[in-house]
This record gives sequence, C-alpha cells and structure tokens, in this order.
Amino acid sequence: MNTKNNDIRSFDGFILTIALIPLFWILGIKFFIFHLVSLVLFVNVIINKKRNNSKMKYNKLHYILLFFILAYSLSIILNFNMEDIKRIIASVYNLSYWVMGLLTMISLYNIDIKIKDINFISNSIKLVLLFQVLLLIVGVCLWIFGIKNLQISSLIGAFLNSNIDLLQDSISTKFYISQWDSGKEVLRFIGVSIYPTACALIVGVMMVYSCINIKSNKFRIFIICASYILVLATRSRTVIVALPLSIFIILAVFYFNDIKQLITKNKKIALAIFMLFVIGLFTIVFRYGIIDKFIFGREGSNNARMQIYKETINIFLQNKFIGSGYKIYLPNLNVPIGSHSTYLSILMKTGVIGFTIFVSFIVLLWKSWINKIKVFKNEKNTELKLLHICTGITMLLYSIWFITEDIDAPQIACLLFFINASIINGLDKLRLECKKNDYSKINICFVGSSGGHLTHLMQLKPWWKDKKRFWVTFNKADAISQLTDEKTYWCYYPTNRNIKNLFRNTLLAIRVLAIEKPDLIVSSGAAPAIPYYYLGKFIGCKLVYIEVYDRIDSPTVTGKIVYPLCDKFIVQWDEQLNYYKNAENFGGLF
Repeated sequence: MNTKNNDIRSFDGFILTIALIPLFWILGIKFFIFHLVSLVLFVNVIINKKRNNSKMKYNKLHYILLFFILAYSLSIILNFNMEDIKRIIASVYNLSYWVMGLLTMISLYNIDIKIKDINFISNSIKLVLLFQVLLLIVGVCLWIFGIKNLQISSLIGAFLNSNIDLLQDSISTKFYISQWDSGKEVLRFIGVSIYPTACALIVGVMMVYSCINIKSNKFRIFIICASYILVLATRSRTVIVALPLSIFIILAVFYFNDIKQLITKNKKIALAIFMLFVIGLFTIVFRYGIIDKFIFGREGSNNARMQIYKETINIFLQNKFIGSGYKIYLPNLNVPIGSHSTYLSILMKTGVIGFTIFVSFIVLLWKSWINKIKVFKNEKNTELKLLHICTGITMLLYSIWFITEDIDAPQIACLLFFINASIINGLDKLRLECKKNDYSKINICFVGSSGGHLTHLMQLKPWWKDKKRFWVTFNKADAISQLTDEKTYWCYYPTNRNIKNLFRNTLLAIRVLAIEKPDLIVSSGAAPAIPYYYLGKFIGCKLVYIEVYDRIDSPTVTGKIVYPLCDKFIVQWDEQLNYYKNAENFGGLF
C-alpha cells in the first residue's frame, strides 16, 4: 500500500475544506468542521506512519504550542468553579482551537508538501474570495433597497437553538450588519466570518495567498482591488491600516539591501520622493481630519474597548501566574472580558506562564521566517520566493491584528493562522523538495479524443516512454490498438454539443484526478480535455496544450478555452501565433 499517497489524499481533503467554506457557512457547521478535518488528517498521518514503519516528527514549535495548551488547560481546571456552565463550555471550545492548530501543524510537518499543494491552497482561497465579492454585491443591493441588517438562520441553525453566543454566531448566516459611524448609519460587511473585523483579516490573508500563483497582471490587480474593497466594506480600522502596512514592511525587510543600495546611488531623488510623501500624507491626514474620523468615529465602540482592556488587566492582576482560565461576562458589557485582544486575553486567561509560552511561539515563528530571508531572496523559483514573502505578510498582519482582536473566536481566521504557521515551519523542507524534484518520476495525464488528437500525443513517445503516465480517451478501435499496454481511462463520447457527456466526463475527471494525482496534464484536444484542464489548474497541476497541426488559419475551440489556463501553450506553425500571443512554436510533430 502506498502510504505516501494516503497522506496526500488526506491532505487534499484538508485543503478542500477551504474551498468548501461557503458551503459550511450556508450549512452552519463552521463551529466543528475544521476541528473534525484536522483530527481526521492527524489520525491518517499517524496510521500511515505506522504502516510505513516510520516515526512522527516534531520540532520546537510543536512542543511550545503543546506546553501552551497544557498551561491553558491547567488554568481552566484550577478555576473550574469560578464560572457557570455556559462559560465553561465556551472556554473549552476556545481551547479546542489551539488543539486544532497543534494537530494541523504536526500533520503538515509530517507530509511531503509540494508547490503543487500550495497552488491548490491558493486556488481554493481564490474561490472563497470571489464568493465573498458576490456576497458584497448582493449585500449592497439589499442595503440600497432598505434592508439594513441581514442575518438568516443556517440549515443547522433551523434545528439547533443555542444559548451560547459564540455557537449562535457560528450557526447563523450573516451577510452584513448596520452600525453608526461618524454620525451616520453604515453597512459593515461580515461575509463568511462571524463579525466584520475577523472578515477583514480573512480577506486580507486570502488576498495575499491568492497572489502566489497568479500569472496575469490584470487578474492580480483585480484580486487586490476587490479584496481591499471587501476590507473597506468591513470598516475594520485595524485591517485597513495593517494590511498595506504589513505588505510595505515585509517587502522593505525582504529587499532591504537592494533598497539601501538604490537610495545610496540616488540620494537626492530618494529625499525628494520622501518629502513629497510626507507632505502628501500630512495634507491628506491632518488637513481633512482623517485621523479623528478614523480613530474616534465609533466613540461607543472605543469606550467599550477601553473598558474591556481595563477590566482584563484587573482580572489578570488577581491571578497573575496561572490566569483566570475564562472570559468573564459583566452585566454592563455585551462581550466577555478578555475579548478584543489576543495578547491581553491570553495574559488574563493563562497568566504570566501561558503568556510567556505564547510569546515564545510567536517569536520562534518570526525567527524561523527571518532566518530564511537570505536563502529565499536568491531563490530562482518565483513561486517559492513569493510564498516566503506572503507568509511573512500574513504573519505580520496577524501579529498586528492580535493587538485588537481575539484569535480563538473566528474559526476560519484561526485555521488560516495555523496553516500559515505550518508553511513557515516547513519552508526549508518545501524548498529542498523542489530542488530534488526528479522530473523522470512525474505522473503525466494524457487526455484527448482518439484519432488524430491521440496520434499527436503518440508522436511524443520518445519523451514520455520512460515516465509514469496514464491516458484518458475514447474507447475506439484505434485507441485500443495504440494503448494496448498503457493505463487507460475511457471517457464518454460523442462530445460535440453534448451537455450530458460533458457532465459525465467532468465527474470522471474528478474521480481520475483524485485517484492519479498527476503532476502534468498534456493534450492536443479536443473536448474531453476541458474538464481536466480546469480541475487540474484548481488542484495545482502544470498544464501543457499542443494546438493541432492541421488548423493553421483559425484556432480550435478547445485551444481557445484552455489557453488562459496553460503554463505552456505550444503551436506548430508561426501563423498560429496570431491567435495565441504567448504561445511557443516548437515546430511540427509530424
């Protein structure tokens, strides 16, 4: 039994939960689904390790996170009689986020993750991001028509009536809320999260990760602009500032020496640009009172936040070493004491002991990222370099967000934090995996119609004969004779203007790609290739398409459909370059 494939499939299922976030949001099962998937992944990794007679691997970050969980648990146990049952359940649920995070980090550390898997994560995130763009458009339209608050019960919420606030938030499907800001009623977007500021963080992280594998500058600009509009729609002051600030700081740190040399060579120009920036910033911020509106626009929120911070510190001072274990409710506040700051919340709940362990975890993560700057700055693999930068931006965004918000309440934000931490923890391993990649061992999917299309691919036999491969084509006489000793999946035909067979071939593609996990998909047409290219792109496969030899004066329908997706598009005539501007002419196969 191939245990490595079992690991990969369980990891694919884990990534797929990201793409299915909109579905979980509609069903109202966010409150447990990520815990369940993390546990299943962890159990699968352990089982596969035992079958393979190998040991689980751990590092310092895992042990530190384990010690934090133990400190948190001890604090809850020692303070068990201090709160009612609702607060006990809520606190244990908050603790479960950290357990979920530990299981996730250990699992991902023990799986050989490839850059293809990172692309799968990035593409899953894009789907959720685009879904939230759609939600905002719908929300704005409803707001214009006078619906000021939109919250509907999810499918599970219709059957489960919970008195626990956090659980109630998770099983309710919210689009947006109405709030007063600077003396006027405004829309605050919530999306698939449980409150606006968490939504802003999630969108910011998704924007960063979406840009890892985008090749089109137009699409990248669209993703960045759409994401920041979503952030602005949440009206989260923290993320509105922290997102561009994080991007600027991380890029400045990553390219510090280059920037230093540039400034040294062009001192006068650099000084002039800096002065213009300062004058422009001063004019915009102070002349129009943006700081007053931005910071003091929601006076009620600011006052409540300050009161929460004050009470949090007071409770901490009553039990400095092991903490209170719980977030306590006060009659005059709508939110528990200890919310609105991860740092203060952990200090209050786990005391000096737990807080020190948590800070050690964050510092060690930062140390791991910073120590890799020199290596990844010289990395030739663009995707790896971008990944390192993106993990740094995400980490800084979280570090700032922790000042004003609590991580163990919004499920999706917590999941993305531990995925990012896991990637930082495994960047060296991922880099080595890419370096030692043996291209003779890649698994290739050849897909297309029988007849001339199949004949095109057979011309490549000197290249593919020593590589692992499988074929997807029609069950016809010529295909049977040419693929006698080959691993073959028979797809459905006819395909021209046949919606039924397109649907059947799409279902087949899902099954075949899940079983085979190809690294590369190659085709020369026709219609059967289309679902493989779209699904393959989504799961991170490399795509190569060869336009047919006999279409010189016009492009094929399949060629036009898959061209935007391809990593390499090959033509056989110079005339075909008129239709495919970024293609490469490798000459005729015949």
